[in-house]
Amino acid sequence: MGMKYVVAATSAVCVALAAPVTAQVRFERPVQVLVPYPPGGSVDISVRMVAEKITAAGGPAMVIQNRAGAGGIVAAQALKAAPADGHTVLIGDHGLFGILPVLQSDMPVDVRRDFAPVALLRSHNQICATPKKLAADTVAQFLDLARKTQGGLSYASQSPGSSGHILGAMLAKATGAPLVHVPYRGEAPAVTDLVSGQVAMLCTSYDGLMAQIEGDTLKVLAVARKTRDPLLPKVPTFEEAGVGLDEFVSWNGVFVTAGTPAPVVDALAKLFTDAVNAPDVAGRLRARGIDIANDTPAGFARFIDDYRPKVERIIRTTGVKLE
Repeated sequence: MGMKYVVAATSAVCVALAAPVTAQVRFERPVQVLVPYPPGGSVDISVRMVAEKITAAGGPAMVIQNRAGAGGIVAAQALKAAPADGHTVLIGDHGLFGILPVLQSDMPVDVRRDFAPVALLRSHNQICATPKKLAADTVAQFLDLARKTQGGLSYASQSPGSSGHILGAMLAKATGAPLVHVPYRGEAPAVTDLVSGQVAMLCTSYDGLMAQIEGDTLKVLAVARKTRDPLLPKVPTFEEAGVGLDEFVSWNGVFVTAGTPAPVVDALAKLFTDAVNAPDVAGRLRARGIDIANDTPAGFARFIDDYRPKVERIIRTTGVKLE
């Protein structure tokens, strides 16, 4: 068949071969899901939960493709090159769609022009953790140690321009402490080096550090939110720890190639939002510190438009640059 999807399918053969999605759209082959992180990280795990639910509920097969690199640009280029038929989607984030456009004027993709938002999947605040063996149990002790250490202390991030990079820079700007950024190619390798003590701090989601928190292999210093995290009731907010930081929310959502027909975008939005809000999936995600989203493509677009100026203000204030 020449068409990649069927709108208001009339062929009995198409109906037999296609997985039902909505009354208007039926997919003929698996959907490729581009995840811009290495396997094993928190987003990768969450996306696999959702993808499995979509298929189990009668939707099309979802094939996860991990395309890490350049803060999501590698995966974004793959989506840009894909046909606008809904059979390739990108799990984009605050970094690619909010931070990098401010930091990098020569991006090989235009996130506003080349892609269309489908669904906001998840959001979460950040927590900042240190190795178990580091001689600092509080934010004040960590900052004091940084000032006393020649060259300062290092902090890891998932990639240049990522949430971990921004939050570490916010902490350095707010306190004047010498903190040195060490970018990684994804969250999983950064967590590995954090636990081993190769870096002194990482700011990421509870989800990304859950196994290490439960295994007591690191220390959580503070949470970057207005109130304490219910999953970490004994951990102070940065404000409680004496540091005034803006609340920094990270998020992930689904995008398609610009020009994808509206019925297909709507069908994908229903697939992903239904799956992420299914009680079994939502319960597992909330247990990992993730807030579940439930919005339309238009609502997601408005969310991004509101998010960008907030991020730009933070970046201008901290002076963060890509390294």
